[in-house]
Amino acid sequence: MEEFFRQPILEKLYHYLSTDFEEKLLHDKKESKKYYAILAAEEQLYSTLKEIVGNDKNKLEQLMYIITQLEDYCCKETEYWNKKYFKLGFTCMIDIKIPKNSRHSEKYNFSMKVHNFLDSLRTKNLDKKQKSLLSTFINNLKNGTEIQKRRFLMYYNLIPNNDELLGYCDIGKIEHCSGSAIRTSISAIILQLVRLEDPQKSLFLTIMNKIYM
Repeated sequence: MEEFFRQPILEKLYHYLSTDFEEKLLHDKKESKKYYAILAAEEQLYSTLKEIVGNDKNKLEQLMYIITQLEDYCCKETEYWNKKYFKLGFTCMIDIKIPKNSRHSEKYNFSMKVHNFLDSLRTKNLDKKQKSLLSTFINNLKNGTEIQKRRFLMYYNLIPNNDELLGYCDIGKIEHCSGSAIRTSISAIILQLVRLEDPQKSLFLTIMNKIYM
């Protein structure tokens, strides 16, 4: 059981299931109210800071940097424990049989490929042609806002003529928002990618294979 608990496949399964789970919660009116209430509280905090600091841009930037660093740490800590509890729950229910469903299996396999690809993308040095290929695909997605797409491209280092690897709080500082807002934007685009349908799905598979080779 301990060996199974340590298998990386459980972490991939967590990513696969969490995207659907997040979307369901955001479509639940009661749950979405809580989520947007948190975002509203963040905006109120920033407004209050501006009122206290006034027009001192330097002090405001310093305070915002500290807050975004803290938010980034909290996001990582929450994600860490979410994965740990998911693995614990999964191993406790290991004897439950998973029904065979070819369509579900195909969807799961594609989701795993997307998450594996994105994981490697953060550490892979792409050339200009590869970056252009991926960024064009992301910008042409049917769903997702321009802001979400831009933040996704920044996080995965797909901006042309830029080789700096940015974290949530780094992008938040550029975008003048919180690290959690950046994470939400990136997750929205990831959700679009794992749910691609043909012909976009086939095209993305081709792009992934080209970059992996």
